[in-house]
Amino acid sequence: MISFKDFRKLRALGDKRHPMLTNNRAGKIMMYIMGAFWVGYFIFFGTLLGLSLETNNMEGYHLLNSGLIIILALDFCERLPLQKLPSQEIKPFMLLPIKLKRIADYLLLDSALSGFNLFWMFFFVPFAILTLPVYFGISGVICYCIGVWLLILCNNYWYLSCKMLMNRNMLWSLLPFLFYVVIFFVIYSPMMFNLDMPRRNMLFYFFVNLGEGFIMGKIWAFALVLLVLAGTWILARHLLLKDIQEEIYKIDNSKTTTENVSEYHFFERFGEPGEFMRLEMKMLLRNKVCKISLFSAIAIVLFFTIVMSSSDVYDGEKMSSFILAYDFCIFGISFLGTIMGYEGNYIDGLMSRKESIYTLLRAKYMFFSLATIIPLLLLIPVMIAGKFAPLTVFAWYFFTIGPIYMTLFQMAVYNRSCISMNKKSTQKSQTGGIQIVINLAVLLLPMYLYIVAQGFLEQNVVDGIWLGTGVLVTITNSLWIKNIYKRLMKRKYINLEGFHNSRSNL
Repeated sequence: MISFKDFRKLRALGDKRHPMLTNNRAGKIMMYIMGAFWVGYFIFFGTLLGLSLETNNMEGYHLLNSGLIIILALDFCERLPLQKLPSQEIKPFMLLPIKLKRIADYLLLDSALSGFNLFWMFFFVPFAILTLPVYFGISGVICYCIGVWLLILCNNYWYLSCKMLMNRNMLWSLLPFLFYVVIFFVIYSPMMFNLDMPRRNMLFYFFVNLGEGFIMGKIWAFALVLLVLAGTWILARHLLLKDIQEEIYKIDNSKTTTENVSEYHFFERFGEPGEFMRLEMKMLLRNKVCKISLFSAIAIVLFFTIVMSSSDVYDGEKMSSFILAYDFCIFGISFLGTIMGYEGNYIDGLMSRKESIYTLLRAKYMFFSLATIIPLLLLIPVMIAGKFAPLTVFAWYFFTIGPIYMTLFQMAVYNRSCISMNKKSTQKSQTGGIQIVINLAVLLLPMYLYIVAQGFLEQNVVDGIWLGTGVLVTITNSLWIKNIYKRLMKRKYINLEGFHNSRSNL
């Protein structure tokens, strides 16, 4: 029987054999640097709140405990772009005397030991040290931190359950949204609006008392959280096992006839690149992983559009710039950061024809430039509402299909790991740290540069610079795509070896 220690050792060996080990190592170093920055940020705010958060009626730790649900909601949102579902190459374990249930348990336990679950402790520990020892001693600090960590673990398994449900149907994304929003409004709506009811209700005092129960080491508080933790573990375990069994034992019932299948004749007008654009469209709409990523991107853009056009929640300069950048970058982040990963499944066929890779790259650029029109159209209500000037929106559109896409396309040279199109739970993730770093860079750097430029120049001037740069890079796309193609061909045997090695595990 394989132990959990052996299981983690096998996962570590799998990481060392990853085709993109060197790139992933560089990506991890950059992520550690960014993580260190945010650790310092959290320590600063924990210390600041510990020194200043108090009122005449309540202690600072009472106020923070009343907002635990907000922190859990922020933690959930942070996990969406950064935390992947627990996955493992299951097929090798099928040859060993080990049950799938034990593999699922190991995956969930490994998820609990992730450093991501300790991230918020850099905020809570300084806060607890500054506010609790006076009344409760060091034991109060330790008990409080343990209780908060257990809540974060509950949130971890709750996130995993929601993510697996969302992979089945995007409508499940309403579940966590409604869960946090309903609790938030039940607690804080009497304080935000002039409602004829007590400003602090039972749910408000429940979180206050729960936090105080942690501090005082009350058995009922820890028992309650452990009960919730067990429930979220069982739910996540059930969904993970269901996903694993479906991916391993699922019978292919797909039709062999194609008379009713769309051929996307619209792309014929683009000539030979149109054939690859048709292939891209079929890949996105007929494969589970690609389809989920596509619909998730559209849903996110639609959500931000509805919120921005109907309320002033995101009307701040920085937040609105972030939303605008994110809306246009989401398609590139979802698919171009791992460019050639899906094509690695049939890379030998592409390499057999002269310059087919060059045509593929051109087709991908044309396809995703057209796809970026979707957020452009969805932002029309926001422009009508006066939240964004048309010049600003078009400037970000061309900047996205210009410099941002040019940066993401560089990954075609270095990506050499296949990505499964249909399996998420029974295949170890083939994306690494370098893709995450590149995705964050192309999203955040242009946004910060845009905000800084607004501080020195007029809005129209900044938009003009963004628009001019985007148009220039866009009209010269054939030059930089050809450069990427030439560099890719120099590395084709290295990349082919990586694709073959990673494809053998799919």
